[in-house]
Amino acid sequence: MSVAVLKQQSTLADYGFRNLYDTPIRLSPTQQARNVERYMQQRRKENAGIEDIAAPAKDIARHKVLYDSEDLEEHDTAAEIIRDEIARSGLESQFPDYLDESINHYNLPALRDYYSRQSTLPEHMWDLTTEGEHFDKEGNILPGAIPPVNAVKVVDYNPDMSKLEGYGLVPNIGSKGNINYENHMARTGNPVFPMNQGAGFVAPPYGMDIENTVAANVIGGSEQQAFDALDSNAATKLVGIRGFGVPQDKAFARPAATEGREGIYTNPIPPERLVGVFRDEKTEYEDFPEFEEGATGYGQVRDKLPGAWSKGRFGFDNPALTREEKQRIATNILDRLRPSHQRDANITSTLYPAETFGFGGESND
Repeated sequence: MSVAVLKQQSTLADYGFRNLYDTPIRLSPTQQARNVERYMQQRRKENAGIEDIAAPAKDIARHKVLYDSEDLEEHDTAAEIIRDEIARSGLESQFPDYLDESINHYNLPALRDYYSRQSTLPEHMWDLTTEGEHFDKEGNILPGAIPPVNAVKVVDYNPDMSKLEGYGLVPNIGSKGNINYENHMARTGNPVFPMNQGAGFVAPPYGMDIENTVAANVIGGSEQQAFDALDSNAATKLVGIRGFGVPQDKAFARPAATEGREGIYTNPIPPERLVGVFRDEKTEYEDFPEFEEGATGYGQVRDKLPGAWSKGRFGFDNPALTREEKQRIATNILDRLRPSHQRDANITSTLYPAETFGFGGESND
């Protein structure tokens, strides 16, 4: 049997040169960021004390709103805790850039979301939209689609909030002003919104509806209509919402009563669907149509679901609501109607809007 003998090849090390393959390889920014995230996931499990104060940036921002007046110290603190944790890890080679004082850590991938976020083009261009269909048969926004702005909200603007990952419009939970307003609506026999899970009020994008909206959530706006508040306070902004009424919003709508037609969202609306945050583009009555095309006066539309919301899924006509959620919502409304003996109030206007306003919709048991 023959045997093949292979001669070992010489290397530079055989001649006294350093083996270049022994040189430590510096990890890429992506690898280092992944290592930081993995290490912090482990530390959050080991130390419950840092689970909240060093939470991911998007989780910290989840309870913050565009008009939140609080400072942003919570984000800065989380980033500094992360740097302290990895400095004590003994794994310096896994994330050297994060421990290098000559590198601006504000720009490092695993930390930059605590200080800034990358905005999207639709957040800057009010009239930008895509052609064709925007929603599937359940009312969800189709992938890649950019629906038009179909709702607006007047807010007190915090210029730093829009820079953060995860900011958006968050329902106002436990607002005494909102609860008192809805109790008044119940006493006067008007359609009532549920208040058991928080709410954020919006108007459809028509001049008459916005004009009749009281800007109660902005400083000094409780006695002002929306356009007056925008004109008198430079820090007040009109923010547009794309695709208001998608199932995820868990939204409700009602006809004009004490104000214009209005709706509420009871789930947060993410920044990607907001416009008007970065620059004022629409601030005047003339920037909007008065009401739906084809109507000769506001009286023709004030009791109808706004045309801009015709693709939305409101009230119980929403596949995202469970039976248990529907039960809690109905109970919350009825409990407020009972003390004032207003059981004849038109509860179906907010629970079954698709049918009530003549837009079809499935029946609900």
